[in-house]
Amino acid sequence: MLSRILPGAILYVNACDYDIEGSVIGFKIIEAFGDVTRAKRMKFSTLAPQDIRRAYARMDPLDVEMIEAGMARSEMDWLWGINVSRALMEAARRAAGKRVILSAGRVQSPTLVEAYRRWREINLHVPKASVAVKISVEKSGSVFEARPHGWKPPSLDTARSLKSEFRKDPWLAVDEVKSEKASMKPPPAFNLGDLQKEANRILGLPPLKTQSIAEDLYLEALISYPRTNSQKLPPSINYKSIIDKLARGPFAREAGELLRETGGVLRPVQGPKEDPAHPAIHPTGETPSRSLSREHMAVYELIVRRFLAAFSRSAIVGKSTVLLRDSRGRGWRSEGIRIEDPGWLKYYHYSAPREKLLPP
Repeated sequence: MLSRILPGAILYVNACDYDIEGSVIGFKIIEAFGDVTRAKRMKFSTLAPQDIRRAYARMDPLDVEMIEAGMARSEMDWLWGINVSRALMEAARRAAGKRVILSAGRVQSPTLVEAYRRWREINLHVPKASVAVKISVEKSGSVFEARPHGWKPPSLDTARSLKSEFRKDPWLAVDEVKSEKASMKPPPAFNLGDLQKEANRILGLPPLKTQSIAEDLYLEALISYPRTNSQKLPPSINYKSIIDKLARGPFAREAGELLRETGGVLRPVQGPKEDPAHPAIHPTGETPSRSLSREHMAVYELIVRRFLAAFSRSAIVGKSTVLLRDSRGRGWRSEGIRIEDPGWLKYYHYSAPREKLLPP
């Protein structure tokens, strides 16, 4: 059917995902059934209707460099992966007299070597016992912890003897107090690796599950293409339109707060990593349906909050350090932290440091 219909087309459009696989798949179909000299490439990072229309109105010539990269990769998979895999299985059959399924690959093989090296290093590690102590200090009704400063108990018996010492003489003198304020710069919008790390830290999701959920959200037109390495949001994205849409959905309070904070002047923080095909992961502003699962909604929330945080101001954190000394002249140290101005932490509170307050 395709061989009869397609040769007569006046235009061929490759609208596959804008990545190496999509470029090669579209090209091979057009090459087999059509005319590549009459082919164009659509480039889009979200499935929102306005972005699809914009991509169709601004089609480019075929992305020859990505096509050639994909073709080269497939040749490498053939030369290395398929042939070496078959050679391994044949060697195992001759040596053991039975058939086993073995696999090798240009990425898989060196990754497995590195994974084995680390596994071996971890499992051969012999841990050494060490002694650590901490004390609870009370000042003006406030209780905080202090740890040895510039020394450590050499043995468990020494550590135990400290308890007896402090019961007899439970006082510390204040040697020095230092206070300073530090600025916490907003993080950039997610790339896939960053999203997987945060989803694992916060939600306990394995990386593959996070990627699968992100791809579902992309197909629902809720986020941009997730398989990207970029931490950058280019100015071609209509930030204001996206945040205006978010202000009418489940993140209305946060989006409205950001628009008031910035006065509508939206300049996102840019991370160092780039991807020539796609920007950092960002929401489209479309409202999620009520049928979205709890896990899908949780990952979507991370993406939205991280996107909003990228436009906010730095957070200001107050840090204080107290050096104390006991009756035998040993130093003790305690550190406090206080959020003075939450800044971007209002939107992405998952990175907020845990406050530890020291008394005045």
